[in-house]
Amino acid sequence: MLSTNQNNDVLQDMMLLYELSLQTGRTLDFHENIDNFIKLLLHRKSLTSASLWLKASTIKRSSLTLLPIKTHDADWIRMINYPIKEIHKQQTALVEHFLSYSSDEDIYSFVVEKPYVIHETINIKEGTYFFYRLDNFGFIKLYSSIPNDEKINKKAVKKLRVVFDHFKNSIIASLNQLKLEIEIDKSKSMSNEVLMTAKFPQQNPYPVLRFTKDVELLYFNAPAERIKGHFLDLKWAYATMFSKTLNTNEMKVYEQVIDGKFYSFTVKPIPEYGYVNIYGMDITSRKSIEYKLKEEKDKAEKLARVKMEFLSTMSHEIRTPMNSIIGSLNLLKDTTLDDYQSKKLKMMRFAADNLLRLINEILDFNKLEANKVSLERIRFPLIETMENLFAMHTDNAEDKNISLNLNLEKVPVNYIIGDPTRLSQILLNLISNAIKFTDKGGVDITVTSTFKNKKSVVYQFSVKDSGIGISQDRIDNIFEAFTQEDSSTTRKFGGTGLGLSITKKLVDLLEGSLEVDSNVGEGTNFIVTLPYEIAANQNDEEEDWNQGEITRIENLNGVSVLLVDDNDFNILIASEFLKRWDATLYVAKNGEEALDQLKRTKQQIDIVLMDLQMPVMDGFEATKIIRSFEEDYYQELPIIALTADVASEEVFSLDQKGFDDFASKPFEPDSLLQKLIKHIQKKNIKS
Repeated sequence: MLSTNQNNDVLQDMMLLYELSLQTGRTLDFHENIDNFIKLLLHRKSLTSASLWLKASTIKRSSLTLLPIKTHDADWIRMINYPIKEIHKQQTALVEHFLSYSSDEDIYSFVVEKPYVIHETINIKEGTYFFYRLDNFGFIKLYSSIPNDEKINKKAVKKLRVVFDHFKNSIIASLNQLKLEIEIDKSKSMSNEVLMTAKFPQQNPYPVLRFTKDVELLYFNAPAERIKGHFLDLKWAYATMFSKTLNTNEMKVYEQVIDGKFYSFTVKPIPEYGYVNIYGMDITSRKSIEYKLKEEKDKAEKLARVKMEFLSTMSHEIRTPMNSIIGSLNLLKDTTLDDYQSKKLKMMRFAADNLLRLINEILDFNKLEANKVSLERIRFPLIETMENLFAMHTDNAEDKNISLNLNLEKVPVNYIIGDPTRLSQILLNLISNAIKFTDKGGVDITVTSTFKNKKSVVYQFSVKDSGIGISQDRIDNIFEAFTQEDSSTTRKFGGTGLGLSITKKLVDLLEGSLEVDSNVGEGTNFIVTLPYEIAANQNDEEEDWNQGEITRIENLNGVSVLLVDDNDFNILIASEFLKRWDATLYVAKNGEEALDQLKRTKQQIDIVLMDLQMPVMDGFEATKIIRSFEEDYYQELPIIALTADVASEEVFSLDQKGFDDFASKPFEPDSLLQKLIKHIQKKNIKS
C-alpha cells in the first residue's frame, strides 16, 4: 500500500505528464514548442534552470539562426537557456563533458556533491543534473541546486522518459517543417530567378552578365556589350573567382578599370544552377569626385601640417627669449629691491606670464583642433591633486583680497585612474578665470561624487565665483573659440578667448560634461562632471624611489649637473639657478660636446639637462647614443629634456626615446628643482 504522501506524489507526476503531453506538439513553431514545454516543466518541478543545445549542422540546415563563419558542423550551440535569456552560445566542451556521464543512454541523471572546474574556466555547480539526448542532433539539461533532488534524480528518469520521447518527436517535426519551408522558399526563389532572367537584363540600364564557373558566357544585356570582352580575355583569372564564390556562396564586390572607365562589379553566385550573375555600374563620375575630394583632403592635411610646423617653430622662437626674460625676472625677484622696483618687477612678470599663457592657449587650441592631444591613464590621488591646485592660486586670491575656499564634501574614493594633467588643466583655467573676473567676495571650489559602483566613480567639480557674471544672451556662445563676454572684457581683463573653448574640448575628450550657470553682477558657477575608474590600490603609498633609507635633500649640494644647450642666454639663466642650488655645473653646447663631457668626467655626472634642438647633434641623437652604451651608469643616468618646442609631437613620446622627464622653457625654478631632486633620489635608490 502507498502512503498518502506517496499517492499525492504519483498524482502530481501523472498530472504533470498529462500537461506536458498536451503542451508538446500543440504547434510546429520551433521556439514556441520549446517555450511551452520548458517553461511548464520548470514551473511545475520548481527547478533552477534548463538549457537546450543543438548541433551546428542542424541549425544550418534549418536556418534557425546565423552562426559565426568559423563554426564547425560538430559544434554544440546553446539555443535556449532559462530563466536567463542568453542564447546562441558555442559550448561544445561543456556538452561533451556532460555526455561523458551517459554511457550511451539517451536519458540519465547524476548528482554533483562539490563544485569543480573543467578546461580552467568552465564551472560545474553542485546539485542535481538531468539530461535527455535528442538523437544525435540535440541535448537538453535540467538542473536543480538541491543535491539528489527527487524531482529529477535517477528515480525520476523513468517517469519523464515518455514525455521527453514525445517532446523529441515534436521537435523533429518542427525542424522538418522548417526544412520544408526552406525548400519551398528556395523553389520560389529559383522560379523568380528564371522569370527575372528574361526581363532583368533588358530592363536594366547597367551591364548585366551571366557566366558558368568556367567563364562560359550564357548571356548579357545591351549595356554589357562593350565590357564582355574583358571577362573573356581574362578567363583564367575569373574562373578562379567564380569557382570560389560558388563554393562559398558569398557575393564579391570589386572595382575594375575597362577602356578608361571605372566600373563597380557585384558577383552574385547562384549555386543551385552553377552560375554567377555579374551586375556592373559605371562609377567614373563618382571616382572623379572622390579623386577631387582626396586632393582637397590632402591639401587640407598639408595645410594643417604646415600650420603645426609653423606653430612649433614660432613656439620655439618665442619661448627661447621668453626663457631669458622670465628667468632674469625670477633671478631679480630673489635680490634686494625697494618698493618701486618690486612693483615694476611684478608688472613685468605679469606681462611675461600673460604672453606665455597666450602662446600656450594658441598651441593647445590647435592641438585639440588637429586631434593631436593624447590622454594618460595613470593612478593618481584626487585629494592631493585638488589641494595642489588650491595652493597654486592662494597667492593670486590674496593679492586681490578675495576669499578662496576648497570644499571636499563627498570624496568616497581618493585614488582613481585617469589623466591628472588634463584635469589640472581644466580646473586651472576655470579657477584662474574665476579669480580674474572677481573683485569682491570670493571663489568656492567644491568636489562631490554623483555616482559610484565597484569599478567606477563620477566626480563633479564646481568652481563658483561672485564676479561679473555672464549675460544670458551670451552664455550659449562662451565655449566658442575667440569668444568673451564682450569687447570691454577683452580690453579690461585681456586674453585670447580660447580658454573656455580649450576647457570644453578637453572635457569632451575625457567623456565628461561642462555646464555653466551665471547672472550678470551675481557671479558664475562652472560645473565639470567627469567619470573615472577606481584604482585597485587605495593605499597612500609613496613611489618606489621614495622608499628605503635615504636622506632627503633640499638642494643640489654635491650633485653634478651636465647642462646641454646651444643658447648663451639659456645657459646663463640655468647656470645661475643651478649655482644657487649648490650644484656642480658642467656645460656643453651640443650633443657631441655632451658625449665628450661624459667621457672626460668618467661617470661623475649625476644628471643631465638636455636641450632638444641644437646644431651639430641634437638632444634626441645624443640621448640615443648615451642609452646605447652597455654600462649600467649610462642606462640609469637621469636625462631631463629641456625644450621651447612644446608644440612638437615628439615631446609626447620622450619616454620612448630615452628621456626620464621633460621641462618646458621658460621653466619655473621651483618646479625644475623638484624634478632634479626627484630623479637624483630615484637614482640613489637604484644604486
